[in-house]
Amino acid sequence: MTASDYHDVIQKVYIAYFGRAADPGGLEFYANLLAAGNAPATSEGFVAASGTNAAVKDMLAGFAASAESQAFYSSPDLSEHVKQIYLNVLGRTAEQGGVDYWVAQVGSGELSLSRAAFVILQAAEKHVTGDGLTVANKAQAAALITASLDLPGEQRAYATPAGLKAVQDLLADVTASAPLTQPQADAAILTLGAGGPLPVLPPAPAPAPSAPAAPATSTTLDALVPTVTGTAGSDTYTGTNTT
Repeated sequence: MTASDYHDVIQKVYIAYFGRAADPGGLEFYANLLAAGNAPATSEGFVAASGTNAAVKDMLAGFAASAESQAFYSSPDLSEHVKQIYLNVLGRTAEQGGVDYWVAQVGSGELSLSRAAFVILQAAEKHVTGDGLTVANKAQAAALITASLDLPGEQRAYATPAGLKAVQDLLADVTASAPLTQPQADAAILTLGAGGPLPVLPPAPAPAPSAPAAPATSTTLDALVPTVTGTAGSDTYTGTNTT
């Protein structure tokens, strides 16, 4: 598995914890880190390995504990924290049943708070429509934005608080019915590099009627995490987070 195989799952980690696209340096740093750690490259594999693979475990814990994520998820109330994850990752208000389920998972110790944002994202993307399509569109949009950051001036502009907030706002507008196109991503980054505000996404055309989505089902953490037998040794991963 090569470092580039990890780009999609890394973008989803950035979305889950920061609400934005990865910067090019951060994307490559974590891609190389995960490749060296023999980490899985899918969201489902990431969740399954989040308690056993040192690279995955350290990455999620580091993102959750970062000042940027702490500011993004600022409420100390667990219910409000879960609601903010829904707004950030799924672009919608959380239903009470979903809030109750995830609060119970964290409260019982079945799910650590540091893993909650990514586990909720991965649970949602199992659906091919609705929430799952929103996650897919956000991940694709994040990849387009990162690819558009190909000039030093654009990367410097993105690294500012105003630049990060502008891309957060841009990704917040991406939903199941409103994807981001490459020309839109290029135009947004050009505007960012020029020091101006990012453009607002135009309204998406009304989607064609489709069959109702199957009702969502709750998946317990035990069903997601397999039993893994560890080795006698231990691996240590040391690096500098450039994000």
